[in-house]
Amino acid sequence: MATIAATPEVFVRKSSGLVRVMSPSSAFIYNVLTMGLIFPWTYLWAPGALPGGQIVWGILLAVVLEIPIALAYVWLSTALPRSGGDYVFQSRVLGGGIAFTLVMSGFVIWILQWVALSGWLISYLGFAALFLGLGATLGSTMFLDWAGWFASDGIVVVSIINAFVALVILTSGFKNYV
Repeated sequence: MATIAATPEVFVRKSSGLVRVMSPSSAFIYNVLTMGLIFPWTYLWAPGALPGGQIVWGILLAVVLEIPIALAYVWLSTALPRSGGDYVFQSRVLGGGIAFTLVMSGFVIWILQWVALSGWLISYLGFAALFLGLGATLGSTMFLDWAGWFASDGIVVVSIINAFVALVILTSGFKNYV
């Protein structure tokens, strides 16, 4: 008698056709990359931005202040596991009108802030630093000129290109994002 091995099925909500596209391993990698990569940057820029500041104590204070927010999300995620998210959580607690206003305004502000900041990060901390290092190492004035451009006028150009690339990736479908 032949048996068919059970194949793991992705989450599918039959009534709505909702299919989970992101696997648990992809979600884990995404979260590690989006949250974990900021820590080295904190140690690099904080001493210059806050001379005499206590970085370790600042991080510990931030962790203590974040614990209630993290616990609230954990509790709401266990109470509403399948349909969770900021809008669902807030609409159950505050009502639909207030939740939509808060979530939509927060989302728009978040997107605008990070699109602008990521363009600056790529241009100033990425390309300008890269070409400054190459120019100093190789003695090339061309690379030094490029570094100067990326640290000034290039920020706007790189930010616009970065925003366009993000637009293309995000509108092309979730399968291209993960």
